[in-house]
Amino acid sequence: VSIKPSSQMVSPDGSFNVNVVIDSSTYKLQASHVELSYDSSVFTAGTITEAGLLGTDILIEPGSGVTDGLVKYGVTRVAGNEPVPVDGTFITIPFTVNPGITSGSYTFDVHDVILMDENAADIPGVVENDGRVTIAEGEGRKGDFDDDGDIDFYDFTLFGIAYNSVVGDANYKVIG
Repeated sequence: VSIKPSSQMVSPDGSFNVNVVIDSSTYKLQASHVELSYDSSVFTAGTITEAGLLGTDILIEPGSGVTDGLVKYGVTRVAGNEPVPVDGTFITIPFTVNPGITSGSYTFDVHDVILMDENAADIPGVVENDGRVTIAEGEGRKGDFDDDGDIDFYDFTLFGIAYNSVVGDANYKVIG
């Protein structure tokens, strides 16, 4: 279980996304639980977006959500949603840098991960890979829609999604 991108730079008062990625390519994934700690004096987390990695017929673990400095999220497949090996984004969390924070490097700590196979048994050897966000003046280049520090085809695609949007639209992004 990893944070993607594993490292990113943002400007003061900037925003960015953290993707929690699961690779269980050798196990049929029935359920997953992930916790992510961050410095809430520096960052504010938005609403978690479920990426559908375990399909659409799922139950969300009670207590999943964002609290001060902690993102907690768990899902299990329901009957008829057969477990299969997966590799991709589990959840995405938008973050903003709190006002007054001008620089620093901060860890986004993945912990207390539980992955369960088709027999509801813990998958052994789960590796937890943390992420790092650095706040620095001059970051957040125009055209870098995904805030990964470069301008590429992914940014072009996000530009297309935001094209003709205005302030207040869900797809509006000021950096573009």
